[in-house]
Amino acid sequence: MTERMQDRALECQSIGAPEVGEGLKTVLLAPDGVVESTNGRFIVDAEGAAMMVESFERQGVQLVVDFEHQTLGGAYSAPDGRAPAAGWVTRVFYEVGRGVSALVKWNPKTREAIREGAYGYVSPVLIVRKSDLKAIGLHSVALTNKPAIVGLERIAASQNANGVTAEVSVHPIIHELAGLIGMPVKSDTTGTAVLAACRDRLKVLAADDSAAIAASVRERLGLPATADKDAITLGLAVRASGGAADAELAAMRESEARREATAMVQLYIGAGKLNPNDKPAVEAATRLAMSDPGTLEAIFKNMVPQCPPGRTNPPTSRQMKIVCAEREFRSNPAHGRSTSLQAFVANSLREGGFSKLTDAETSELSIV
Repeated sequence: MTERMQDRALECQSIGAPEVGEGLKTVLLAPDGVVESTNGRFIVDAEGAAMMVESFERQGVQLVVDFEHQTLGGAYSAPDGRAPAAGWVTRVFYEVGRGVSALVKWNPKTREAIREGAYGYVSPVLIVRKSDLKAIGLHSVALTNKPAIVGLERIAASQNANGVTAEVSVHPIIHELAGLIGMPVKSDTTGTAVLAACRDRLKVLAADDSAAIAASVRERLGLPATADKDAITLGLAVRASGGAADAELAAMRESEARREATAMVQLYIGAGKLNPNDKPAVEAATRLAMSDPGTLEAIFKNMVPQCPPGRTNPPTSRQMKIVCAEREFRSNPAHGRSTSLQAFVANSLREGGFSKLTDAETSELSIV
């Protein structure tokens, strides 16, 4: 870029919208950044805008705004061959974060047509540099109802000296959507921004609703807060079969409680604090986990891992890493929803600098 272009680019980056005189309207021709259009993707930035402004000012004449690109001729020609002007571009300028805009002076009949809704958009004919897809020139502007640029804001018929648009430049539907989520709408608010905000809000609401619905279902079924989707599905199926008897519901709750108690006991077995071959002790620990899990936790909390009968050496650092990883996995239900025990332990070994989990170690895990 030449020194003159660099100066122009700096000027473009700092320029704001010029004052709007009587009868002039500020019209956004192309938004800043990467622009999607039906004719392909292009880029609007300070460098390209500087060249566009330079070219416009060098011509020293106003640029026509026609109807439906009729000045291009060919397939765009009107039946009578005429290409009347809808208005004239008096100035082209650039604003960082907004894009390339123009000051347009509409003809009286055109202004009335826009006000009545006969036309709603402009479509610029841009010169795009093939090497980097930057828009560097402006050939003409058309008044149309089918703009090539995706998400381009609607135009308004007039604007007062303070730059306040007389008619709303944002589509009424966009206003309504923004109102539903409490989003303020300005004259430069685009439909794309409003739709993105709506999408984000819906994701949050959907997540909140899912958690609330699941909690409500658990409560209605009399299930604990940690009951997984399988337990909830079973509970719903039992209810849907015509209403379960108290004994059936009690059995279902006991089954869920035993599942959680067994998982808790397996945690202490995996940590080397309970001998899996001592069946009476395992059963007693399971019953205590069902009736009073806090007491069971207090019993094993400060207990050091014990060597199982027959072991002559204390557990290695690798074995302790596996035990601790399994205990962490079981203590946080969120892990089970995002990964498997095998994958969680394998990742812990990798982070600790150990070699990958062997088949033998995998088979020793309580749940794979």
